[in-house]
This record gives sequence, structure tokens and C-alpha cells, in this order.
Amino acid sequence: MFYPPSGEKWVPFAIIGLLAFTFSLPYILPTESIRSTVPDNHSLKGTTMEQEFFGIGKAVKILKNGGRVCRKGWNGANMWLELQVPDEHSKMGLPYIYMSTVDGKLVPWLASQTDILAEDYEQLNAE
Repeated sequence: MFYPPSGEKWVPFAIIGLLAFTFSLPYILPTESIRSTVPDNHSLKGTTMEQEFFGIGKAVKILKNGGRVCRKGWNGANMWLELQVPDEHSKMGLPYIYMSTVDGKLVPWLASQTDILAEDYEQLNAE
């Protein structure tokens, strides 16, 4: 086992030649409902003091129902996702997920493998 400076336990995932790939235990083990306070790296308006963390499946359901989500694991404050459904005036023909960046700019979002496997999504309440 590897112990990074944070004290979090890491386990070897696969060894190929001299390379050892590792994943943090929270990303391997399934979680049902993790309760915590609002993460330090977020300063989002409209959040509550107690949040429930969940995976990408529930995050997509929330987006499809018109909600916003963010991840505890993202580095910047005020980052969130929302679903855009095109109407007759849109240039886009299909729904897509977009992100509000740290500086408040809106950009199309492309999920990384880390984003897909993460269990630290949070629902944001309406502002």
C-alpha cells in the first residue's frame, strides 16, 4: 500500500513493467450516501450546510430534471454543471452539458474518466 502525504490509503490497481497505477480507495469502493459539510474549495451561493455526495448516474438524473451539480474534487470554487436543451432558436441540435468555470465563463463540458468514476458529486440548490 502507498500512503500519500494526505494520509489517504492507496492501493495498487495494475502493475505494467515498472509502472504502478493506483487509485484512491474512495474511487474504487462503492458508496451509498456520504454526508459532509460543504467542501472548503466551494463558495457556491444557494448551497446548504449539509450535502449528500453521489456518482455520475445520479448527477445526470439531476441535470435532466433541470438541476445543477458540482464535484468536491474540482480544484476551483464556483464550478458547476448544467444541462442545456436546445429550442427552436438554438444553433445546437441536441442537448449538452456545460460547465461554469472558476471565472464564471460557460463552456461545453467533456467528462474525464476521473469525473465518470467519481462519487463526490453534489446537488446545488436553486439560487
